[in-house]
Amino acid sequence: MRVYEHGDLAPVPTRPGIQARSLAGPKHGITAFFVQENRLEDGARIPMHTHPIDEVVIVTEGELTVETDRETRTVPAGNTVVIPPGTPHRLSNRSAAACTMLAASAWDHSTFYREASTYLEGGPRQ
Repeated sequence: MRVYEHGDLAPVPTRPGIQARSLAGPKHGITAFFVQENRLEDGARIPMHTHPIDEVVIVTEGELTVETDRETRTVPAGNTVVIPPGTPHRLSNRSAAACTMLAASAWDHSTFYREASTYLEGGPRQ
């Protein structure tokens, strides 16, 4: 068994107003899935994109706006969003308070943004 400290959230250079940290992934020896914590300040957003696999987003603080090609929902803390494979989606914080969320998928996080994300606007995260 190994125990890892979470460490601090760090700014994501290509996503203004977003900080992130890996909770489970390659730096923990895991390549089959990942869990990442993200903090979105007011106005921060992740552009419209798709994945070939499910993505799970768990809102832990604040409110997250989730837009797909069919609907827009404001999701408060205490809720889980499951985004099916191939669904175009955009995530943003439209609230004055920060939003914290966990994102998880069954993919190697070291290649997730290059190999499992197709951006319909903007460019890759990292």
